[in-house]
Amino acid sequence: MRGPQFMLGYWKEPRATASVLHDGWYWSGDVVCRDENNFFYVLDRSKEMIKYKGFPVAPAEVEAVLMEHPAVRDCGVVARPNLEAGEIPCAFVVLREGQTSDDAMKHSLCRFVADRLSYYKQPREVHFVQAVPRTRPERSCAES
Repeated sequence: MRGPQFMLGYWKEPRATASVLHDGWYWSGDVVCRDENNFFYVLDRSKEMIKYKGFPVAPAEVEAVLMEHPAVRDCGVVARPNLEAGEIPCAFVVLREGQTSDDAMKHSLCRFVADRLSYYKQPREVHFVQAVPRTRPERSCAES
């Protein structure tokens, strides 16, 4: 990706900056495709581990714990860049029918995970979504 909306680099972290910025392009680590209408679709992650302050966090481990919560129908955990931590775990959660996507539910999910996982593995953000994409979109994507 490239444009004025992207960062100039990580604060006082030249090695981290060099790992994601190349010739003016930001390399997110996401696998995407572009369709014939120039819409982009995120298909996969090129790296599985989230690095929180140097600690490895496996998204699948966090997802497995979230799936044990009775209100969760589906979920996905991804990394979000963070200046202080490098990356933070962020959860995207699909709730079961009849469950309310509010702050109380976010706190419930965070407490549930906190009881089961180390602090550094816990999601710092919880977003409620209607669906978590699991497979490549049915649209044909051209190579970009």
